[in-house]
Amino acid sequence: MNSAAKAISSQRLKRRALSLGVVKTVDQALQFLLPVILVFVMLLAGDKRLMGNLASGRINLALGWGVTALLVVMSLVLVVTAFSG
Repeated sequence: MNSAAKAISSQRLKRRALSLGVVKTVDQALQFLLPVILVFVMLLAGDKRLMGNLASGRINLALGWGVTALLVVMSLVLVVTAFSG
């Protein structure tokens, strides 16, 4: 492989590493934001004063809070494993 081909391949490798770093950073930000947003959505969905007749019923709220709790636990596990190595 000549020097020009090596330079091109190293540039591609650097660009790919940069794009993977950006993707990883965005992924980590979403891991934190999604549970926070879901908690607020669940609080809003159950507020009868704010939502009126469109407020979620007990079954929907129970299912929603269950899924939210599961997602929060999974996000915490993912964060702990990411920082522990």
